Amino acid sequence: MATAIKDIQEDPRERALQEKVATGYQLEDVEEMTERYKNVLVNTIHIAADLEVVTLPTYSPAIKTSPTLEDKISIAAACQDELGHAQMMYRILEDFGYDTHKFLFERDPEEWRTFQMLEFPHEDYIESVVSMCYGDRAGYITTVDLEENCSYAPFARSLRKVNYEETFHVSHGERWTRFFWNHSEESRRRVQETVDFYFPLCTAWFGMPDARKTRTDQLTYRIRGASNDEMRQKWLSRVVPFSEDVGIKVP
Repeated sequence: MATAIKDIQEDPRERALQEKVATGYQLEDVEEMTERYKNVLVNTIHIAADLEVVTLPTYSPAIKTSPTLEDKISIAAACQDELGHAQMMYRILEDFGYDTHKFLFERDPEEWRTFQMLEFPHEDYIESVVSMCYGDRAGYITTVDLEENCSYAPFARSLRKVNYEETFHVSHGERWTRFFWNHSEESRRRVQETVDFYFPLCTAWFGMPDARKTRTDQLTYRIRGASNDEMRQKWLSRVVPFSEDVGIKVP
C-alpha cells in the first residue's frame, strides 16, 4: 500500500485517476488509463480468461463417465459456457493489443495462469457437480465483485452474461450434490470425500490473507471492490449453511 500512496503523491496523473475512480467513475476508453492502471486491469482480465479455459480439461473424464445422456449434456453445456466466457475476455484484451489466437494456441504451457483447484481432472460426475457447487460458487463470487465494482465499464458489462450463466452452474451443482448425498451410502461417501478434497482448495481460490498481501492496486484502482478475505468470507457464508443443511461435514 505504501507504494501506491507514494505514486499518488509523486504522479499527478495517477493521483487524479485514483481519486476519480474512488468516486465510482467508470472508464470507457483505453486513452483514459495510466500505464499502471492498464497493467493491473490487463493482468486481472488475463488471469480470469485463462482460468475459464484451463477449467475445460478437468471435465473431460466426467463427460465420459456421466451416468446418463442428460448428465453428459449438462457437463458439455457448462464447458461451452466457460469457453464463451474466455472468448469474451480475450476479445477485451484485443483492445490492448493482444492476439486471441496467439493466446490460445501459441503460448508455452508455463505461461498459462491457473489455480491449484483446477489442476485435478474430475474422476466422475459426482466430483464434477461437487466442484460446481463449491468451486463455481467461488468463481461466481469473484466475477460478481468485478461486475459490481470494476472501474473499467466494458469489462464490468461483459460479466453480466458470465454471472447469469454461472448461477446455473452453481444451482446445478447444489441440486446434484444434494441428490447424491441422499442417493446411496456409496454416493454419500463419494460426496463427502470430494468435499474434503476441494474445500481447502476453494478457500485458497481467493488468494493470500489480507494481512500477507502486498499488491493492492486492484483495490486502489477499483478493479475489484472486495478484498481477498472479504470474498472468502462471503463464500464461506454461502457454502457452510448449504453443507450443514444437506448434512455434509465441513472440513
